[in-house]
Amino acid sequence: MNRIMVVVVSPGVGKSTFARRLGETLHIEVHHLDALFWKPNWVEASLKDFSKSQQDIVLMISGL
Repeated sequence: MNRIMVVVVSPGVGKSTFARRLGETLHIEVHHLDALFWKPNWVEASLKDFSKSQQDIVLMISGL
């Protein structure tokens, strides 16, 4: 299984657009950390919830 991580520090430089287009081109699922971190009304997820969400994705794509 191949995995790709796109890491860029500056906001607004096009990470999400790049990741979405790369996912479409390679036919792979894309997961955005912002979607896991930010709850409705821009409330931050707890470190525990954020970590659990990431672990769930890794398990899902690993088939475990």
